[in-house]
Amino acid sequence: MIPTSDLKNRHISILHDWNKCIRSARVVHGETNIPR
Repeated sequence: MIPTSDLKNRHISILHDWNKCIRSARVVHGETNIPR
């Protein structure tokens, strides 16, 4: 079994990557003004 601390760290890193993707996507949408 995987230690819970590893699971937590992995979950946090995944959330961090998602936030980066969402933030960059928002920047692109804001610059190009593409309606969703």
